Amino acid sequence: MKDKKYQNLKTLEFLGLFVLFFCIPFFKVGKTVGVFMLIFGAFGHILIQRKNTFSKPNLLEFFLLGLLITGFISTVLNWPFHKGFNGFKDTFQFVLIFWVIYRKTFTLKQLELLFWAIVIGSIIGLTVGYIRWQSGDKAYFILKNMSLANTSIIIGIISSSLIGKIIQEKDGFLNKDKIISSLALIFLLFCLFMGGNRSGIIGFCAFLVTLPFFRSINKKAIAFAIVIVCISSVILWDLKSYSNRITHLLEIRLNVFNYESMTPNDQFRFDYWRVSYAQFIQKNKKMFGIGPRNYGSIDVNNLKFDPPLKNIAKLQSPNHSHNWLLTKLIEEGIFGLFFILGFWVSVLWILLKYRKYEKNYHWSIVSCLGAIIIPAIAGLFYSPFRREVAWVSMMYIGLALSFIRNTECKDT
Repeated sequence: MKDKKYQNLKTLEFLGLFVLFFCIPFFKVGKTVGVFMLIFGAFGHILIQRKNTFSKPNLLEFFLLGLLITGFISTVLNWPFHKGFNGFKDTFQFVLIFWVIYRKTFTLKQLELLFWAIVIGSIIGLTVGYIRWQSGDKAYFILKNMSLANTSIIIGIISSSLIGKIIQEKDGFLNKDKIISSLALIFLLFCLFMGGNRSGIIGFCAFLVTLPFFRSINKKAIAFAIVIVCISSVILWDLKSYSNRITHLLEIRLNVFNYESMTPNDQFRFDYWRVSYAQFIQKNKKMFGIGPRNYGSIDVNNLKFDPPLKNIAKLQSPNHSHNWLLTKLIEEGIFGLFFILGFWVSVLWILLKYRKYEKNYHWSIVSCLGAIIIPAIAGLFYSPFRREVAWVSMMYIGLALSFIRNTECKDT
């Protein structure tokens, strides 16, 4: 009876993870249900075993534990504020999801199911987003309940998993999985460019640049997919609904040190960075910050700027600094920034060390790299590391590190 309950809870745990992967791109309620099933199943089978399955935290878990403690202390020190414990809850959720995935042992079949779950879910979400965009219901091509920047980052991360899948298949280009993955990749990259978010595209390009340092890749297959996307973009250039976003991609100007030469969007972003710098230097909140998701409490009128801000009227209630490093530094201080950077650097180091396991290569390794590089680079220009971006990133990182941990144990 006990064994049956244990197996049922293990099944519930994986089913919850599957629902989470499938629903996160487009179905908020399903995502919540998936998380509940995952956590209930994970801790349920731990408790039913009635033995201590917890071990001393390793370096990765130490950094995440430090991030949690910092977030909690920062919340308490700045209490009360508008978002309350919501910011800490965000961190707690993605850390908990990562930990459950990281500590779980997956079969190759289960990993395959999770791979296709989020790919299919993203295709459904993007199809719905396209229809809503074209009908005029939404101003931008986005996933439901997400910003354009977050949509682009998530598309990029999922695309990185498809690239990993294409690299993994060694049976030639006519392999069924490789063909399906290539078609899905072309679709997602098309959506990435049509969304027209520069930060997401820059993040994805940064991932492509770093990928050869971590893994040998089939350059012909990747180049083929990118060429198809570019050709499609040129064909659709004259359509008004697309041309506005494509033009936006080309608005960036290289002279970022000359404020007057920047586009209005880049000026606005630069002003946010100045606000963050002034807040950090002029206020005594350096160690633990002003509280998670409390960036909006900054009063720019109480900060000094030389030269003065030109867009000060638009900066009265900032949501974040348009730079995830600055947002983390301001909200959770030096400690918060240290722990999240320490975690990411540790993961990258693990990926570098894993290069020697050529025979055990898996698509999750490449997706893990994408889950770090894309939000890290894209976030320098807009999106903070929270909510769906953090969830998707930590889910992929957890899968890869679980695979690596179990592979290394078997080899040892």
